[in-house]
Amino acid sequence: MGEIKVLWNFLLVAAGGAVGSAARYGFSLWLGPLAPGFPAGTMAANVAGSLVIGFVTELAGQKASFTPEMRLLFATGFCGGLTTLSSYLFEFNNFLRDREMLWGLFYAAGTLILSFAALWAGMFLCRLLFQRQ
Repeated sequence: MGEIKVLWNFLLVAAGGAVGSAARYGFSLWLGPLAPGFPAGTMAANVAGSLVIGFVTELAGQKASFTPEMRLLFATGFCGGLTTLSSYLFEFNNFLRDREMLWGLFYAAGTLILSFAALWAGMFLCRLLFQRQ
């Protein structure tokens, strides 16, 4: 029975993620022409995802009728598909809330620095492997 629950939870996250990803693309289609050359769609998706994850997690903490499955669908799935920034900010806020300032700064700075390094490493690797001859 536990395996069915895990599978169901994966499906909830996947369904929410599909809708969130489509919403991110929709933001880009909608806002892209309004600000050529500026990632307004991505910015809007990050802000909207942060708003939604803040609302959903607060609602989940206040309402017993908001089930863990609903949280998986909306927070992990939809917000995860829309933006990972919302999860990043929520987790950083948890460190601040728990007065774990050192861990919070390590997480925030480490995520940004390592993510940029990984981005550049991926670009370098791609250029190395697929350089035109």
